[in-house]
Amino acid sequence: EYEVGKLKAAELGESIALEERQRLGLSDKPIPILRTLLEQEVGLRIYYLPLKPSKYSAIYVYSDQIGGCIAVNSQHPEARDRLSLAHDYGHFLTSRYKPMVYIEGIYRGRSFGEVICDQFAVHFLMPTTGITRRFSDIRKSKGKVTPYDLVEMAHYFGVSFEALSYRLEALNLIPSGMFEHLKEQGFRVRDVQQQLGLEDLPAARQRLPLRHQLLAVEALDQGLVSEAQFGQLLGVDQIKAREIFLSLSASSPSFE
Repeated sequence: EYEVGKLKAAELGESIALEERQRLGLSDKPIPILRTLLEQEVGLRIYYLPLKPSKYSAIYVYSDQIGGCIAVNSQHPEARDRLSLAHDYGHFLTSRYKPMVYIEGIYRGRSFGEVICDQFAVHFLMPTTGITRRFSDIRKSKGKVTPYDLVEMAHYFGVSFEALSYRLEALNLIPSGMFEHLKEQGFRVRDVQQQLGLEDLPAARQRLPLRHQLLAVEALDQGLVSEAQFGQLLGVDQIKAREIFLSLSASSPSFE
């Protein structure tokens, strides 16, 4: 857990994001599957659940027995969930023992701690050097950077077009208000993604953390639960349960 010193919230968020990237050996490259990184390298327990009402982006809580737990809203697109995950990772690093419910986009009156986590998420997913280099490379090769280039760039870093636009604005790389202007002009990001042939972001959106799935597999393998109970634990039907067991089990299958 990082100490929150006397720096401004934005500076703290950026500084901690840089330190975490260095600690995890990420340099300034995009993070392919954020959930996998946080579960396997940090030890967080991450759940994909349909949080209601839909304005809730994520819930963070810490347990001495289990550790840091984050539930992200499975009803949201992956780009938004990645930002929510990174935000609550910031809570794990800066205010570990304080449970939090994250609502994206509510900026007025946000607390000092929330601003730290906002900035942490932005800089963790979109490091300054990586973003600046990618933008400069596009401009050098093409002579200019178009909205189509920015859609591809957002996909490259695994963030939404909106989030990337605001990040580039903050770095003074694009004019202020460009996202709103394009939106008013009818610019449709989904259509552009299809035209560019961009596939869905790589993701691991299973309901339960990998650790929990492995425990369920072990329980079935040892005969502690039935096949039906195994499926109930994972919240899937029997066919999907069989697929999960076969992919995670290191022993011979018990499904027939």
